[in-house]
Amino acid sequence: MKIAFCIFNYFPFGGLQRDFAKIILAAQRLGHTIDVYTMDWQGDFLDGVTIIRVPVQAWSNHRKAMQFAQHVEQLKKTGQYDVVVGFNKMPGLDICFVGDVCLKARLDKKCFFYRLLPRYRYYLQLEEAVFCSTSKTKILLLTEQQRETYQRCYQTPANKFYLLPAGIAKNVLSIEEMRAIKMRIRQSLALSSPDTKMLLFVATHFHTKGLDRAIRALSTLQQNAVLCVIGENKRQKDYVKLATQLGVDHRVRWLGNCPAVYHYFIAADLLVHPARVEAAGMVLIEALTAGLPVLTTAVCGYAYHIRAAQAGMILSEPFSQSQLNEVLQQMLDAQSDWVAWRENALNYAKKTDFYSLADRAAALIAAEGKG
Repeated sequence: MKIAFCIFNYFPFGGLQRDFAKIILAAQRLGHTIDVYTMDWQGDFLDGVTIIRVPVQAWSNHRKAMQFAQHVEQLKKTGQYDVVVGFNKMPGLDICFVGDVCLKARLDKKCFFYRLLPRYRYYLQLEEAVFCSTSKTKILLLTEQQRETYQRCYQTPANKFYLLPAGIAKNVLSIEEMRAIKMRIRQSLALSSPDTKMLLFVATHFHTKGLDRAIRALSTLQQNAVLCVIGENKRQKDYVKLATQLGVDHRVRWLGNCPAVYHYFIAADLLVHPARVEAAGMVLIEALTAGLPVLTTAVCGYAYHIRAAQAGMILSEPFSQSQLNEVLQQMLDAQSDWVAWRENALNYAKKTDFYSLADRAAALIAAEGKG
């Protein structure tokens, strides 16, 4: 079949973008021809995939999104594709992969005038086009929490939803190999003392994932700890400034986008992920497969895996900075729990399907084309 994959913007280190690339590769393995429509593509091209940049002319991102969505809607009407798949919400899709939270649910918590801003009115229109009861778009989701929220907000028929497992690579490293990686990474970061705790933060959207919260918590710790930040953000200087103001700039390592990011999961002592918004949270799953304990917030869709694995702590909502500070200190003090957390994480990852997202999504896309 000939399939169109549509995404606003592609960059190689985003969670949604990584799922996008994996599903395309899985669809190729089934023999399908893939065209990608996007406004912007960063990073290497995918072998055998035609990239088509859609020209948009607007100053604001929401107007660009609307122009792109209109192009995709017209694309569907041409009938040149067996299936049109979107990785952002927009009309005219056969299938929509939804990797984010419900915008309507978020805006319902804000004041009325906030919801009238053009930016949110546009994005709400795009969301409603996918989830309204009359839409014919089938929806691929990552968590049950997402499904419940979207159904509550839009009364979407239950038979439109398809829940996918997580989709990451299996950890096939031996214990000895993991120890060697941990030693090498820690040496490269000049963390030679075993008493120095390596805290890990991984994200591209620093504010959404709570980097400021993590830095504030770091500043309250009574023992030696270093926060390693993986990811790039246009406002990084603001977080550098915050760390300087709190006197912990020497304890924050800015590592940028690391190709071998999984090695840092292996090397770290704790993943700190105090997210404000998180539909799923693939980093939580990656941490479990690496045997890395996790401290996260209850808003994360995959937080229930941390609880089920007994491999860390989950902060209650509404968020409290003092609670994060206290729990982080407690976890670092709980030396007797570290071995159990690591073993629990690795054992849970062995018996749980964290790996078949791409193949399952590709199969559903193929079934839609045949239907």
